[in-house]
Amino acid sequence: EISACLVGSEMCIRDSSTGAVAGDKLYGAASNFAEKLAGVPFAPTQVGNIKYKVPVKPNTVLAVKGRIVLMRGKKKYIYIGFFDGDIEVYRAKFIMEILN
Repeated sequence: EISACLVGSEMCIRDSSTGAVAGDKLYGAASNFAEKLAGVPFAPTQVGNIKYKVPVKPNTVLAVKGRIVLMRGKKKYIYIGFFDGDIEVYRAKFIMEILN
């Protein structure tokens, strides 16, 4: 699944000299995208891995790519990546427990 995300200035770290987007804002977007990808309500039981690789500036359009890599019992393993062109700037791996 692929989507687009416009990063706004309200997502930036306050009082930061870099003006970069806060990692928790990208995490929230990744979590929402993972829920849409799973297609059902879930509880993030564990985050497998998060990497903020390259600082993201405001008004950047990022491609968001997600995939379900494994389903075991009531758990789905979901990988979400944010890309600026060909460069992966942020990655989150979730282990989701399906609630219903």
